[in-house]
Amino acid sequence: MIELTGLGTFDLRIDRRPLSSLTVQPKRVGLLVYLHLARPPGAHRRDTLLSMFWPEHDEAHARQSLNQALYSLRRTLGQDAIRSRGRDQVELVQDVMVSDVSAFEDALEAGDRERALALYRGDLLPGFYLTGCDEFERWLDDARGRLRHRAIAVARDLIATLEAKWDSTPALHWARWARLTAPLDEGFLLAQLRLLAGRGDQEAIASEYRAYVSRLSAELGLEPSTTALKAYEAAMQKAAKEDSFREPVAKDAATGPVTPSRAAALPGPRHRLAKALMVAVVIIAMAWYTSARIPDARGAPSLDRRRILVMPVEYGADSSLVATAHLAADRMASVLARSGLVRVVTPVVAGATRGNPARLASQAGAGLMVAASIHPSAPRREGTSAMLEAVITETSTGRIVGRVEPTAIDVAAPAAGLTEFGSRVTGSVVMAADFALGDWTATGSQPPDLESYRLFAAGLDAMRNDGGLAEADSLFLRAAGRDSSFTTPLVWAIRARTDAHRHLAADSLARRLRPLRPQMKGADGAMYDYYAAYLWSSWEEAYQAARRMAEIVPTADWKRLAAGAALPANRPGDALTILNETERDQGSWIRDWPLRWRTWAMAYHAVGRYGDEHRLAKEWEHRDPGYARVAEFNSLAGLGRWTELAAVLERQLEEVGGSRARLRVLGNAEQEIRAHGGAVHADRYGEMLIALVDSIRGLDTSFPARFERARLRTQVGRYAEAYELLDEGVGPPDLAGYVEKAILGIAAAGVGQEDEARALARQLTVEPPLVSGTMTMWAARILAVLGDREGGTDLFRLAIERGHGFYPWLHTVREFESLRDYPPFQALIKPLN
Repeated sequence: MIELTGLGTFDLRIDRRPLSSLTVQPKRVGLLVYLHLARPPGAHRRDTLLSMFWPEHDEAHARQSLNQALYSLRRTLGQDAIRSRGRDQVELVQDVMVSDVSAFEDALEAGDRERALALYRGDLLPGFYLTGCDEFERWLDDARGRLRHRAIAVARDLIATLEAKWDSTPALHWARWARLTAPLDEGFLLAQLRLLAGRGDQEAIASEYRAYVSRLSAELGLEPSTTALKAYEAAMQKAAKEDSFREPVAKDAATGPVTPSRAAALPGPRHRLAKALMVAVVIIAMAWYTSARIPDARGAPSLDRRRILVMPVEYGADSSLVATAHLAADRMASVLARSGLVRVVTPVVAGATRGNPARLASQAGAGLMVAASIHPSAPRREGTSAMLEAVITETSTGRIVGRVEPTAIDVAAPAAGLTEFGSRVTGSVVMAADFALGDWTATGSQPPDLESYRLFAAGLDAMRNDGGLAEADSLFLRAAGRDSSFTTPLVWAIRARTDAHRHLAADSLARRLRPLRPQMKGADGAMYDYYAAYLWSSWEEAYQAARRMAEIVPTADWKRLAAGAALPANRPGDALTILNETERDQGSWIRDWPLRWRTWAMAYHAVGRYGDEHRLAKEWEHRDPGYARVAEFNSLAGLGRWTELAAVLERQLEEVGGSRARLRVLGNAEQEIRAHGGAVHADRYGEMLIALVDSIRGLDTSFPARFERARLRTQVGRYAEAYELLDEGVGPPDLAGYVEKAILGIAAAGVGQEDEARALARQLTVEPPLVSGTMTMWAARILAVLGDREGGTDLFRLAIERGHGFYPWLHTVREFESLRDYPPFQALIKPLN
């Protein structure tokens, strides 16, 4: 029997053994999943499968690939698992495969709503994709949306039914489930507020409403509706009335942290018995496990984030859950301790169970504390299941830095459920205790278990090592593959691919994650927004997202990225503000200080603070001598200190060695000096540049050699010579030749061949994807050389809109000299800050 688990995770087994030989071949996995889940069920045409899985092949090769895939599946699953219907159709035998997806839909058809929702643990096949198979991706997206819509609709109906029956506990459980699945759905928020009001839980009402408002603002930029606000106010008023009928709690407890279930217990003998039982259980069962007794407050140790206070599990007024609550607390502590990554502390005196948890944690030196609660998942007469959930709180601030979603427990046989819950708690706690992540865990997603965290942490370690980006990418995908709600590794996978310059792969993953963006918490969402905007060259959006990240996770790393995005967004002043507020010796675990100081130097140059740029270059000449020399030269050009500049240039030419490197140095020198008013000096270095390239390539008559000589001649204004060198043609009319066409267009404009120049400019403005305005910027340069100031400025604006960015070298572009005093152009290039 083949078993597919695809809701919220991905697992494929045959006779309960992992199908590892198949899961490493994603296209065959996709084919198997499609044959099993596509609607309507039954046979599928081969032509459909060919276009879905092998669109890049011609028909003959596509059919060969399909036959090989079917052969491989039959060999793995059994010859009778997939059968052909004539020559045109194939079919997966129905009873050979089962899945949680089918079980979910069967439960819905049978009217078993709670079972269906318990099976729906997240989106279908999270993190699974097939590169280049757009039709399959559309089918998978549609299937995900259909299943998600059905789950949400059933949850809405179930909550309404339970509310009508006054079954508040299971109704609240499913309202919480629905808020996790659809966090911005106002209807689910209103239901949750009503149910919490009935329990008199003002603290939980305020917390849930604040979380909703914050998320609504961060992700959609919206304010809550009048309906939501009125519902919140009504819920708080009702909760205050309900709370007045409840037994007063201890004064210390009122100042404690928010716990998942804070409903006050009902007065009466049963409540007092339950409290007594809880105290007894905690004293007897957990004293042996205490790693260190809570010291006297006068000798309280400093807080250690890897020291965890595990509080007793709350069970409300339901004394039948006392034993399970005790076992849950014990299992949490045991699994946490066995991880070897944290140290566990538990309260050991009767007074401690009723005291202020924050005070207990502080006295114990625990930097984090775990508070869990258990409640029935359905009326007791209908079964013996219960739900466990937990929050992880930072002792020093009271912030909630992790949540463990409700986990189903069979009260009659709780071992398996408690182990799963303990693993989920451990994953979230260990991630929250990870100092390398800083404040990330307060607003990022939580791992479903310890293994997911380990994979994620291993991915971060791989990113720290040179050449480890591919390994990090693989580890991140494996971590996220265990639970679709764990989006943090997927966002880091985008970063790993971007850092490895695998921009197409990063872009593909970013586009696949776009439907999950509404579910992402603050840090995940802001980091996704940054890299998506970076990949799509939306520089203002990238800058704003990086600023949000720097506020959420205030590390030197994100401050540098925000400053780096500020430059192409035409905000050099903002870049300086960010960098000047960052400590120069502040460590960054990706070791990016060289990149940061280079951004700093470029920002000083962009705003004309050449003296500060020169000072910075001298400070860094021993740590990054190559670029320090460039920055020193550029600053001297801005200051007009030509004698010192000549000496620096001479040292540069001596240090770099090699003709190619000397060409780059001389090219930069000619451009910077001319941009800052030193035309005479620029002409001299231009002559040196042309003489050097001719000595290297002058005897080579191939097109690449002629093009290099022509390109440098357009840079120094020798348009006639450049045009003559390129008169024989510019090569193939595709993307690879766009720079050649641009140089020919500039040369043609320079010698008065207006029709040819404009024709080439028009070709360049028709950009293929992922060019981000570069070709349009070249077209603007052509029109500027023609003297068409309006047309050149319009194309410059279009290039920026297409994502080109206000790069620091734009001031050195010779072709734009004719636009420098043109008011529309001046207004366009003026920094936003």
